[in-house]
Amino acid sequence: MPKKTNDVYFARLSVTGYLLEGADLFLQELRKRGEIYLITNGTPAAQYGRLESLGLHNFFDGIFISDEIGFAKPDPRFFSYVLRKIGAKPADCMVIGDSLSSDIQGANNAGISCIWYTKSTELPTELSINYVAHSYAQILEILDLLPGFESIISN
Repeated sequence: MPKKTNDVYFARLSVTGYLLEGADLFLQELRKRGEIYLITNGTPAAQYGRLESLGLHNFFDGIFISDEIGFAKPDPRFFSYVLRKIGAKPADCMVIGDSLSSDIQGANNAGISCIWYTKSTELPTELSINYVAHSYAQILEILDLLPGFESIISN
């Protein structure tokens, strides 16, 4: 019974994703600015299923899921693995994420610049946040001011 419950849970979880308004247009614009890599914690079944159900799988140059790698964000080994696989240095990348505890802390741990996507107006003092964006348009504006890079985005 536990296995069947688990199978049903993951089958439903893998098709429960939803897009925030404007996310598809944002990804199209982001694609014009560099390579895009999805870095996410979670299980492959859920993450690949969501991407497939939303039609987003082809937006990314690579997809890195913690359960496949063996380390989860914010562990620096997760980011080292990703950097090694894409053949990039921390200085060539930007982490764009909404989670302070996994995305931004992970970027800090790996020495990668970051954009914190948030609705909050308060900045935490314990983390180094290079840029703050409150909209997709602000993320694109920030990236347009920077020299070339390979994008790493988070869920």
